[in-house]
Amino acid sequence: MNKVLVFLLVLLSFSPLSYVRGGDFLYLKALNFLKLMYVPEIGLLREYWGSKRCWLYNDNFLAYKVLSRYDDYSDISSSIRNMFKNYNLSLDGNGRLEVLFGIPIDSPPKVGEHLYLDYKDGFRIFTEKPSSILEDWEEYGDLLLYEVINRFNRGEPYDVLWNKAKSMFDGFGLKDKVMLGTGKYEIYKLALFLFTANLLNDNSVDNKRIIDILSRLQDEDGGFITHYDTNFSWLGFSNVETTCFVLLALDKIKE
Repeated sequence: MNKVLVFLLVLLSFSPLSYVRGGDFLYLKALNFLKLMYVPEIGLLREYWGSKRCWLYNDNFLAYKVLSRYDDYSDISSSIRNMFKNYNLSLDGNGRLEVLFGIPIDSPPKVGEHLYLDYKDGFRIFTEKPSSILEDWEEYGDLLLYEVINRFNRGEPYDVLWNKAKSMFDGFGLKDKVMLGTGKYEIYKLALFLFTANLLNDNSVDNKRIIDILSRLQDEDGGFITHYDTNFSWLGFSNVETTCFVLLALDKIKE
């Protein structure tokens, strides 16, 4: 029996189709990728296959927000919650990501700083917190979209920034300062763009086109690849953070 068939059989045995509105297999596979990344002896999700790193923020915070919606993942979400408590970190947010869940943050959004926390059973445990403001923050797709969402949450005008974000989408991904410098699109930014468009109920954004792009960049394990180019060549690997952003974007469509 080939690898893909074995994986699909295991996938279906773990996750009832009732989890997914409309039987969306794209979403179903992504949920199970998160389950596959869970390391019971650590109580957290690893960053990606083979990684010996676990991130409280952003990875496990986002995974908690996704998985806590489903009863069958309650053991994992409870474990993540306990680990945050162990490291005296709040699940209310880290000063940036909570904006995705309707909580206002400081404006403009800050870039993240990586902090080492612990070494446990062969795994290094990190977290991330906002640290500094970039002068050209509007040139970065993620920071720009965080601020659009933030202004929406606050009931403040966001149209100018949102139009700038829409102008970054070139039919393949967000062509922001990072993409122009590296030649690589980042999937989490595309997912964040889709999330924002549906939060704002902006029908001018082509959801179908974006979902088609996302579907080309989902690995057979269910995770979403981090980077790609205009040929949709995979330039990265599937990881937890990227996959969570896609799941949140798909959830926003289904609401």
